[in-house]
Parts: sequence; structure tokens; C-alpha cells
Amino acid sequence: MNRTANDKYQYFTWEHLDEFKTLTRSIAERHGNRFIDLTDAVDGRFFTDGDHLNINGHAQLAEALAGPIADMLAEKKP
Repeated sequence: MNRTANDKYQYFTWEHLDEFKTLTRSIAERHGNRFIDLTDAVDGRFFTDGDHLNINGHAQLAEALAGPIADMLAEKKP
């Protein structure tokens, strides 16, 4: 989520962010999935608009996901 663009264009109301994350986490866990909060994982400069990442944004997102994915894979090893 691009906080800078959101603050300028009001795509999302920040006051509901915690409620949204709680609900999303609950739904994910109910279906046997994990919730990884990446709200501020990507620098706002790496968005092409309010939602879409450029190549640098995708790299930063991949780096943010690498640790949690590695942890989950390690938990599955015998």
C-alpha cells in the first residue's frame, strides 16, 4: 500500500487499517493460511500509482517475503 498516494488521494481510511488487518488475519487463519503484514514493506517511491509496484518495488516486496517464507519452510522440515 502506497501511504503517500493514499494520503494524497484518500484511497483508504487509515482509521480502519487495524480492523481490516484483524479481519483479514482471522479469515486467513480460519482457512489454514498465514497472514503476513506487508503494509509498510515497500518504499512509496517504488509504486507506479496507489497500488502497483515498479521493478524496484517488486524486489523490495520479494525481500520482505523471503524471511517469512523461509521460516515457514523450516517449520515444515522433519
